[in-house]
Amino acid sequence: MNEQLRINPDAYTRPVSADDRREYGHDSSPLAWIVAGITFVVLTLLLGSLFLLAGNRLWPWLLAAGIAAAVSITTLVFMVLPDKRGIRSRRFAAEHGFVYALSTGGSGMQGVLFEGGTKRHTKHAFSLPGGVVVSDFEFEPSGSNATVTWRYIELPLPRMLPHLVLDATSNNGLFGTNLPQWLAQSQRISLEGDFNQHFALYAPRGYDFDVRYLLPPDSMALLIDNLAQFDVEFFGDRMRIVTKGGWPHDDPQTWQFVEWVVNVLWPHFWQSTIRYEDARAHHLQQPVRRAETQAAPAPGDDQDPVERFREQWERGEHMSANAHAAPSSAGSVAPSGRKLSRSPWKTVLSAVASITMVVVLSVLWFLNR
Repeated sequence: MNEQLRINPDAYTRPVSADDRREYGHDSSPLAWIVAGITFVVLTLLLGSLFLLAGNRLWPWLLAAGIAAAVSITTLVFMVLPDKRGIRSRRFAAEHGFVYALSTGGSGMQGVLFEGGTKRHTKHAFSLPGGVVVSDFEFEPSGSNATVTWRYIELPLPRMLPHLVLDATSNNGLFGTNLPQWLAQSQRISLEGDFNQHFALYAPRGYDFDVRYLLPPDSMALLIDNLAQFDVEFFGDRMRIVTKGGWPHDDPQTWQFVEWVVNVLWPHFWQSTIRYEDARAHHLQQPVRRAETQAAPAPGDDQDPVERFREQWERGEHMSANAHAAPSSAGSVAPSGRKLSRSPWKTVLSAVASITMVVVLSVLWFLNR
């Protein structure tokens, strides 16, 4: 029987002990006292000198010392105050054999859901055995200083797949899709049943048959019943489920959902994609994927790495502590299927809206002269 992922979220609700602070926190107490002392002395001298301009009296120094003390104490509190969320996250990761990173660069992430905007980075990222990632993703949309947060789960798959996006209709806004980039409508594909009421499916032109192979009726039902609030993207050998807002780590339902994704959704799509081949790419050389992270095969070991990982899965070894690296994927996709085409209309409409606003403001200014 396959080993099932079991997550106990108690690490997020248990009190943070002194031992937890020492093991999972960052001891900045000596530095904090030094910074607070320097702050107090500098502010006292500076403010006291300025206040003395009002006259040679005692109260300017007392006022300066009071202000300096308030600022210094505030500095001390914030530097010594333990980062309880960080401590709990590191404690939670250690208890489950996960790897936790507060923030990492996200500029190299690809796909419709991750390429737009600036200042892109992941936050509160958990790496699970088998190459699964549970993380937040933050960025600033183009032309805006507001930070947008997405939450996502990334699953490795055994084959390189064509670029697919399933845009959930339930999380659309007033003006339609919530995707950071608009896709060309000529790439939209309709599937059977009521699937189109829940997702707008985009695939490279000419991949209609491939989509129906990769998303058979049981897969469509699984997505409709459980991921109607999430956008789904297949890019390369990765499947990502994404929606707006950060993960509430202290909510047990978050980790129950992660368990379901790892124990049910991931095996389902692993099995449904393991035999996929892009007939258009037979003439292409199979790419080397993550070769630097894979151990060299033993002499005479020519077993397919995907088949080896399948056997590990059946033995329950895919969730072992040393299985953080995802297995090498196989196959290749023709250039025409690797990336969806973007629609220019979002850029055009943004430009029209900006020009319209400038014209309206100019007319109002002229009328009020």
